[in-house]
Amino acid sequence: FFSSLLESWFFGSRGKDAMASRAFAVGQRVLAAGKSGVLRFVGETEFATGEWFGVELDEAEGKNDGSVQGKEYFKCAESHGLFVRKAQVRPAPRASSRLASLRAKRTAALKKREEVLGSDKAKEAEVPVDAPPAAEKEAESPVPPPRKAEAEADAEAEAEAEAEA
Repeated sequence: FFSSLLESWFFGSRGKDAMASRAFAVGQRVLAAGKSGVLRFVGETEFATGEWFGVELDEAEGKNDGSVQGKEYFKCAESHGLFVRKAQVRPAPRASSRLASLRAKRTAALKKREEVLGSDKAKEAEVPVDAPPAAEKEAESPVPPPRKAEAEADAEAEAEAEAEA
């Protein structure tokens, strides 16, 4: 008894299920049945009973264009729409602050590298014949080349950024 009283006070008269549905907002990036996209619809439908989540997928891996049996619930490109139950929807993972920090450092390093290499390329016409090859110049560069772990982190960050866009 106490448990149900506490739940009704905490979650309101609509119960836990209603509270769980409110955890998602239309326009939010989500993973639906393992596929990434944007939540475009939450509610009752004419094609089946219960609450459904309509998702516009990033890739053409869906089953519709936001319409089912002639009824439009949201608009998206053909084969980009998918309707799933709440149990199949998860918030999309956000880029961590560490990842954002790595991105910022990488961007700064690339800009610095472009400045250094750009000025070297402008001076190539004046380079004496006995000058070291370009590979040796790069080794002497004040900006170290990207490390493998940073490159992998950048690739992961770009994939997440595209998923969020």
